Amino acid sequence: EAGTHRLVATTRDAGGNEARSATYAWVTGGEYVNWRQENNDRIDLVADKKAYRVGDVARILVPAPFEDAEALLTVERGRIRQVRRLTLPTNGETIEIPITPDLAPNAYASVLLVKGVGPDSPLPQLKLGYTNLAVSIDAHRLSLSVSPDREGTYGPRETVAYLVRATDATGEPVRAELSAALVDEALLALADDPSTPLEEAFYGQRMLGVATAAMMTQSAERLNRELEAERKGGGGGPASGDGTVRRLFRDTAYWNPSLETDEAGEARFEVELPDNLTTWRLDLRGISGADTRVGAAEHRIVTTKPVLIRPVTPRFLVAGDALQLEAVVNSSLGEDLEVRIGLTGTGLELPPETDRTVTVPAGGKARVVWPVT
Repeated sequence: EAGTHRLVATTRDAGGNEARSATYAWVTGGEYVNWRQENNDRIDLVADKKAYRVGDVARILVPAPFEDAEALLTVERGRIRQVRRLTLPTNGETIEIPITPDLAPNAYASVLLVKGVGPDSPLPQLKLGYTNLAVSIDAHRLSLSVSPDREGTYGPRETVAYLVRATDATGEPVRAELSAALVDEALLALADDPSTPLEEAFYGQRMLGVATAAMMTQSAERLNRELEAERKGGGGGPASGDGTVRRLFRDTAYWNPSLETDEAGEARFEVELPDNLTTWRLDLRGISGADTRVGAAEHRIVTTKPVLIRPVTPRFLVAGDALQLEAVVNSSLGEDLEVRIGLTGTGLELPPETDRTVTVPAGGKARVVWPVT
């Protein structure tokens, strides 16, 4: 039976607790359907999918309040892209719209229904409906992959070689221009990235940008009828190096705003890492030529030393304080390591024996404590 149907599924678990879910389905047919209507000149068009791919055919249900209507179908976004004049014999017709590449990332289907005075229509009528057709942007997506010359960690002043590949949605190589930034992730953690992602900037959902008006919205006969007692109305259109002291510390290890891939979709570059012991994040953003494919990628590497010592101290001291000074030793080596740790200081009363010898397990850490006054 044609109309709006609510489908409900109900189940119970072992404890007898009920769970329920529901959805709606719109069914069309040759008979008249009493669709839900509001007291204005709008109708809600119903698309058969939430999103489409290029090459699909969108099927749009027009839940009209009357039969034998003349209809103007337009596909819009920024401008009118398609126009069709139709006659809808029933009030539950389905209109097909082919999804073409120019409709990405979205377009609006508009149906304007007009019906003149007749036996079942004492007044001229019009109804306007819109629905948003979301279209996949896979054809406009640039896929970027990043590969360093080796896995694992790097040391200060070492050189890392990157290979970047750019491909389209089908895996074919693409010539593209990229920006590449290798930045200390500790700096990036201080604030959110204010920039707009490329896919959103180029192919995010767009507003309608087209207004529809009709003389019939100001029909004197319709206005007089709406002003009758207990009759309220509304209308309108849509809303618009080891042993060296580390001195070379940088926030940005590499920046190149015009890195280009070749015919094979590849680009290579090398970076001599600074002395920072940190995680470096490579941020790649790219765009191709006339077809305007866009994409982005990230990759992280870590610079560290095989053995690290980290002091654990209070932020400040007051004369007369008694405290514990600590040191944490980390090792990334694949075997146990025997480490000798010393402590010196001025203005403090240190214990007689400050040297300590500890065993740091492979890939682990050890802690040393000194009582100080």
